[in-house]
Amino acid sequence: MGGEGSNSIPNVDPDYQRLPSFIKVFHQERCKDDMRLPPEFVAIHGYDLPLDCRLVWPNGVRYTVRILKLSNGFFFSSGWREFVRATNVIHGDHLTFTLVDVGVFNVKRFDSATHCPPQGDVDVVVDDDEADCYSPDIDTSDDYVPSDIESDTTVDEDYADDSGALSIDGNPTFIIELTQTNIDRSIEIPLCFWNRHIPMGAIKAGVCLVTE
Repeated sequence: MGGEGSNSIPNVDPDYQRLPSFIKVFHQERCKDDMRLPPEFVAIHGYDLPLDCRLVWPNGVRYTVRILKLSNGFFFSSGWREFVRATNVIHGDHLTFTLVDVGVFNVKRFDSATHCPPQGDVDVVVDDDEADCYSPDIDTSDDYVPSDIESDTTVDEDYADDSGALSIDGNPTFIIELTQTNIDRSIEIPLCFWNRHIPMGAIKAGVCLVTE
C-alpha cells in the first residue's frame, strides 16, 4: 500500500484522465440557446468533431446536439436548448465536458451553490413512454442564430410545403427575407426544407451561394 507521497496509481482509469475535456460556466442569457466551445479545445480537437454529437448525462441519458462550425468558433447549436431544458441546468452551474469517443461527450454538472454534483443528476428516470435515448429531432436541422444577436430570419411557418412539387427550375426552394442581421452574420435554413431535402451529414464543408 502506497504511503503519503507515494507514486502509486489510484483506483482510477488513467486513460480517462488523459481524455480531452473542458469546463464551461453556464450563463442564463449567453448559453440558453447555444454554447461556444473553448477555442483552445477546438484548435486541438475540433477537426475530428462530427456535425452531430452526443452529450451523455451522469444518469446515462444521451442528448443529440449539432455543432455549428463558424469562422468565429464552434457552437453547440440545434438541440442545445432542449438539453438545457431537460437537465435543468441553471445560471452559474459549472459543466465539464469529456470527449470519450468520436462526437461523444460525458457531461457533469457542479452546482454553483454547493460546488458538488446534484444527486438528482445520477438518478435514472424510467419512463415506458420515452425512448432510452433522448434525441431531439435535429438530424436535419440547422436552425441556428447566435444567441447574443437578434434575428429576423424566417420561421418554418413561412416555408411552403413542396413535398409534391418543385420550383419552376426543377429544384427545391425556400424564400427568406434578407435583413442586416443575417447579411452580417448568418441565414437560417427552414427546418422543414432541411428535413426534406438535406440528408444528415450531407454538408461537411462550406456552402456556396450562387446569384443570378
